[in-house]
Amino acid sequence: MSAFSSLPVFLQTLIPLLLFVEAVLELGLFIYQLSHRSKSHDNLPSLVIFVFLLTLLFSVTQGDPFEGKDAFLLNAPCLIFITVILLGIVHFAFALTREYRRRKNMLSPFSVKDATDKLPMGLCYADPNGRIVLCNDRMRHLSFALSGHEFQITEDLEKALENPDKSIIVNGDCYILPDKTVWQFCKQHITVDNDENWLQMTAHNVTELYNGNVRQTAINDELKEVNRKLQKMYERMADDIK
Repeated sequence: MSAFSSLPVFLQTLIPLLLFVEAVLELGLFIYQLSHRSKSHDNLPSLVIFVFLLTLLFSVTQGDPFEGKDAFLLNAPCLIFITVILLGIVHFAFALTREYRRRKNMLSPFSVKDATDKLPMGLCYADPNGRIVLCNDRMRHLSFALSGHEFQITEDLEKALENPDKSIIVNGDCYILPDKTVWQFCKQHITVDNDENWLQMTAHNVTELYNGNVRQTAINDELKEVNRKLQKMYERMADDIK
């Protein structure tokens, strides 16, 4: 097996360059893992590989300071360096894939916001001080429809429900928007970190239920009118018989 020193100049330049690139990648991976993981022992492989790659890099680029000689692994078989480079590539590829999957499955403010935006209902949360800390797109659209601006504090929602925009029709606890959709709003306290003063505010689309109730009410009114007319007819028939 050829020694490192007997390789062409191009390979003697390429191998240290690859070692340097892999060391930088492993260092970046270690820093990322350190900032996104609570268990430090899970980050050790990247740190160990970084130190090993850096040591191997110096072994072919720096002289031996104790002996005044050239780099002390210049005569080492080149297979060692090729094997380390390949193993480093494999480790980094697997580690990067694992981190990507873990990051994808991990809850984050962005993933929570994205999930709430996909809900058909309006949803927002307020901290104990009344400041709204999360509001999905549906609730944001409703806030503009009710008040003409986005809710910032819980008082904004309360005022909007008490005095909605003139284009909004209020029927009991139902709010009919210009697009004919009907919404009901609900507030309830939730517990966050043992604090029961957090507030969850939801808006539910009850258009079908509301329209169904309106139709049912109309049918009931018609039936009452029919019954009233039938009752009068029965009374007249009773009078005629007498």
